[in-house]
Amino acid sequence: EHGKAVKKVVDVPIMIAGGLTTPEHAEQLIQSGAADIAGVCRPVCKNENWATEALFYYSAMDFPV
Repeated sequence: EHGKAVKKVVDVPIMIAGGLTTPEHAEQLIQSGAADIAGVCRPVCKNENWATEALFYYSAMDFPV
């Protein structure tokens, strides 16, 4: 909700970070219009395979990677 409110009053890309633990959650926020970019530093630090898992997630969706 906060991301959408901010996007209404600024003309720059909005990044949401914090609490994003899965590629699905990050994509959901981007697709809903709440953010343009998902910050995922902590999940990547906790799980070295996070990026690989994200690629598998997108390839399963036939999403161009």
